[in-house]
Amino acid sequence: MIKKLLVVIILLTTSNSFATNWLHSLEDAQKLALGQNKLILVDFWASWCGPCLKMDKDSWSDPEVQSLMEAFIPVKIDFDRQKNLARSYQVNAIPDFFIMDGNGAVIYHHKGYLNAFGLIQELKKYQLNIAYTTTPAIQYYQKKQYNTALKLAERYMDFALNISDKEVRFNFLQVAENYLNKSEDLLVKTMSTYNLFEERIALYNLMIDVYRGKTSKVTRVLEKEYSESTIDSRNKAVFYFLKSCLCEPNDSELAQVSEKLKSEDVTGDFQTRLQWFSAID
Repeated sequence: MIKKLLVVIILLTTSNSFATNWLHSLEDAQKLALGQNKLILVDFWASWCGPCLKMDKDSWSDPEVQSLMEAFIPVKIDFDRQKNLARSYQVNAIPDFFIMDGNGAVIYHHKGYLNAFGLIQELKKYQLNIAYTTTPAIQYYQKKQYNTALKLAERYMDFALNISDKEVRFNFLQVAENYLNKSEDLLVKTMSTYNLFEERIALYNLMIDVYRGKTSKVTRVLEKEYSESTIDSRNKAVFYFLKSCLCEPNDSELAQVSEKLKSEDVTGDFQTRLQWFSAID
């Protein structure tokens, strides 16, 4: 499967050497995006749409826009010919512009006409190196299972923590939350580890809430629904991470919670996340 995907990516790459050459297949764009560590620009349009044609002439053709587009895989979707695809993204008016990941998850959405200046501002925000998310993204593309969705959600959560722009960070956190929901939907109740991963997904959702600044909500949920004595031992690192995030710098509980986190976090991943979280403005 991996070899076949790589062959397709190489063929698509040779036929799409310049970012200003629009693709017309989202499926092809996804494969290219995964192979080139890029996000996808998706423009839903139609030949009869006046604002679409104006955007083609004044916005998409702008030299600075075209330069910025080199960081993306651009695809134009004909609203009339690909109605099912338009419906799946709830497109009911055009132009409608999206930025998506290689699995088609929406990161940014703008409905309606956007002039060159506005388009430049948005493209600059999402001109990101997403290589950190590529491996789990490809794994999820190849096999949509609870574990691949969960791993991809983890990567997006970590990736979001290192984005300085709050709006963009929150958009990637929403993508992470969506993959957590997919992971939960893909859980099989007959699995021996069902309760473990159901609890982990719930705790990861609380992590996203913490990253969004919803600390009061997370404090209430932890106090009401979780305790050290009942939580699965394999989820205790997540639990102590959340407790650490909720502690104020001068909190007397912080030292004790930090020691427990260090003891449970054998890989050091959550301690690294705590450093990232502490650096958020």
